[in-house]
Amino acid sequence: LAFIGMYCAEAGLQMMANTSVATFTEIPDAFTHGRARLVVPGVVTGLLLYGILRRFRHFAVLPCLLIAIPVGFFAVMLVLGLSLDDVRETGWVDSDTSTVSFYDIWPLFDFAQVHWKAFPAQFPTWFAMYFVVAFSSSLDVAAIQLDLGKELDFNHELMTVGVSNLLSGITGGYTGSYIFSQTIFTMRTGLKTRVVCVVIILCEAIMFVLPFSILAYVPRMFFGALLTFIGVDLIIDHLVESFHRMGPADYVLAWLTFLAINLLNLELGMLVGIALATLHFVLVYARRGSSAMLLTTRSRVFRAFQDRQVLDARAHRVVALQLHGYLFFGSAVRLLEEVKGCVVIQSPDLELVHLDGTPSRARDTTGFLVLDFSKVTGLDATAAGSCFRPLGQVLMQNNVRFVLTGVPPHILDVLTRQGIIQAAGAPVDGGAFLVESLDLGLEHCEEALLREHGGRRTSASGVGTLRSVGEGGIVAVLAQYLNTTGFVQDDLDGLQEFFTQETVAADSILFTKGSSADTLFFVQQGEVELLTDDGERLQRYIDGGVFGDLDFFLERPRTFSAIARTDSVLWRLSSRDLGKMSAQRPDLSTAVQRAALRSLCLSASTVFIGDAEEVQLQHAVDGMMMHASPMLHRY
Repeated sequence: LAFIGMYCAEAGLQMMANTSVATFTEIPDAFTHGRARLVVPGVVTGLLLYGILRRFRHFAVLPCLLIAIPVGFFAVMLVLGLSLDDVRETGWVDSDTSTVSFYDIWPLFDFAQVHWKAFPAQFPTWFAMYFVVAFSSSLDVAAIQLDLGKELDFNHELMTVGVSNLLSGITGGYTGSYIFSQTIFTMRTGLKTRVVCVVIILCEAIMFVLPFSILAYVPRMFFGALLTFIGVDLIIDHLVESFHRMGPADYVLAWLTFLAINLLNLELGMLVGIALATLHFVLVYARRGSSAMLLTTRSRVFRAFQDRQVLDARAHRVVALQLHGYLFFGSAVRLLEEVKGCVVIQSPDLELVHLDGTPSRARDTTGFLVLDFSKVTGLDATAAGSCFRPLGQVLMQNNVRFVLTGVPPHILDVLTRQGIIQAAGAPVDGGAFLVESLDLGLEHCEEALLREHGGRRTSASGVGTLRSVGEGGIVAVLAQYLNTTGFVQDDLDGLQEFFTQETVAADSILFTKGSSADTLFFVQQGEVELLTDDGERLQRYIDGGVFGDLDFFLERPRTFSAIARTDSVLWRLSSRDLGKMSAQRPDLSTAVQRAALRSLCLSASTVFIGDAEEVQLQHAVDGMMMHASPMLHRY
């Protein structure tokens, strides 16, 4: 847009000086050989137009000023006693008054004089001009859209250009595109009505049929001042005031592109600008285009209370990072340093340090590094081979297991070709373990941490748990949540009579979305999953888990579906039985809801530091119980 402004200003100088001002370097020629007396008044008038219109925004200001310019010019002529021939002779007004009538043009079209054999040689030029006009018209539309601040329909605008060129061509006119200066001029008037378009069409039609040139009666400084005003407006708006609308780098790029276009030419200048913008993009993307975001280290598996305590105490052993953007060598090197700064290993001096060598305040080493690729748009072979493969080898040397999750197929192909994973997804030496999703990857790490702690089974897959709750019934399930709150197991005597035990087969549907949430579920043995509408696993509950609690206590329909993935033993508590329990054994009702709230709090917690957190958790539960007391009274 600034170049278009310069183009308009150069056209105004050329018109006033009656000499060629086609490039940036020819501007001084307009002020030499006595031409300054013709140019300076028009330039000054254009600057005054710009200053007045910046001060006054009324729609009538510009038309009045445009009328005042020729009126003032002819008033000065009258005072000085100059005739129209005098000012034409001195160059203030166009001296060419001869013209032909518009109907004298069409007899010149004689198809008998056409050399039809030359047509085939013109097709390449026509074909090239098709793309040139389409591209230039698209740039015009983009420029108008930018200045207008309103979205335009590019297809509709291009169709308008096409129809206009067709009509112009078959009637003997020239091809072209938008008159950008006319568009900007109309926008500056502040008149947003189609009447302006009708007036322009009528005026141009009148000038077309007139047997003389209108330029022979209007001073050149009028057109020069108008073009100067448009040029100054565009240059200041897009080269000066744009400093406040863009960053420093973008502002410098805009100036360099503007100078390149004016010092070279439009095509070469645009190529220079594109090259500089591409270089800037590569440099910026290498530093900030890709990123690694630290994630929670807990999966959506709701385990037994003791298992969750074990995992909370060892949450720091898992580092999960979600990668973003396109990873090429430049960005991957920086990203690798960020990843190394999150992984803790033991140095040869038996001190805990990060993988990049910086000291760490962690209390233990990292056991698992999980990198999620679900937000990565691309990965080149150089980044994979020179960054992720060495990372895998360093992790293996320091007993840190490498897990990749959510890897898209095209990135998986690169990782496989670089030997980071095998075609079957199995880890190789210095390679990574591939898991379908981030949640499953975190679950994989949790199962490994529980195995390291040494326990028995937790799921049908054969992975072990810390403690079994499968033999004590509903009392054992609730006791695990209450054994740190002052309760003893004897306090739960009589609890089982309010619950219903149910054994369900694998793949049994327990409830569906939208069904009544009148039952609270406790898992004694087995595995249950909550599913979204499209069948995606939202959460997984295993031995000792509590599910259906959120909708149950909020008294709203089920927001998800639940299915038993294995043969399972469940305990049901209906809202009716909870009300009966509240009336007959309020102590048991309080214990049940305290257990459910502690389950929710512990599930929301991702880091367990020590006894202080346990005290804070107890206080949080007590506060939630106070807020829940009105609901308890209803039961």
